[in-house]
Amino acid sequence: MNRNPKVTVVIPTHNHAHFLSRTIKYVQSQVYDDYEVVVVDNGSTDNTKEVIDKFGWNKLRYFYQDNTGSAAGPRNTGIRLSKGEYIAFLDSDDVWYKDKLEKVMDVFNNNPDIGLVCNDEYVRKGDNIITRLRYGPYEPDMYEKLLFFGNRLSGSGTTVKKHLLFQAGCFDESKKFVHVEDYDLWLRLAKIGCKFFFLNEPLGEYILHDNNLSYDITTQMRNLRNVILKHYFSYKNRKKPRYLYLFLKAYLRTYYIQLLRYKDKEKNV
Repeated sequence: MNRNPKVTVVIPTHNHAHFLSRTIKYVQSQVYDDYEVVVVDNGSTDNTKEVIDKFGWNKLRYFYQDNTGSAAGPRNTGIRLSKGEYIAFLDSDDVWYKDKLEKVMDVFNNNPDIGLVCNDEYVRKGDNIITRLRYGPYEPDMYEKLLFFGNRLSGSGTTVKKHLLFQAGCFDESKKFVHVEDYDLWLRLAKIGCKFFFLNEPLGEYILHDNNLSYDITTQMRNLRNVILKHYFSYKNRKKPRYLYLFLKAYLRTYYIQLLRYKDKEKNV
């Protein structure tokens, strides 16, 4: 009798056929073998289905849906379709190294109390690695640290126990959280007591290109404000002046970082 895989790799995609084949090939190279791949096509109008069909790979499942307007919709669809106990998220333009799942699952297997693992990544632009993204660190009050010091995780670097995703409510598909729906989910996971583990080793690459959603600075910053305000006004200590100061500082810090990234894109167009 066939049993379900331990891990489901969820890949949301929209008009990324030119990236998708490479991304899937990197997943195929994984040393760890107990996984499946669910690609959720969020209303693509390119040849995404053709790319998938050419693989003929028994670990790979494909699902097409109408465009929901954000990555939250296809990610949630992938979670619902998954057969694994763990969900590993991977954007369709990013890549993993071959030992990614092996090292992540070692953490889960050796630490039963851990609910989420996030690994570091390199940033690639064209043929060059330009920096390393270091995530974390873990702190006992992870919810407070995420709220007042900003997002410390990466979508393509994060693997979560599936039951905790359902317990937290999965991704919020509201248009108010487009581009920052992952940050909102990490906050909610921390709030329900999910224990985070940061694997300080680059196990994949975040690929910079002209169409990165993160360069939509206007929408991202507006919706970042929505996320922070949503959590701030339900936070138990929000009336203390110190926390209002930290809230403003976190928002301005993130705004400054995104502005620098936007200017870098404009300079290289």
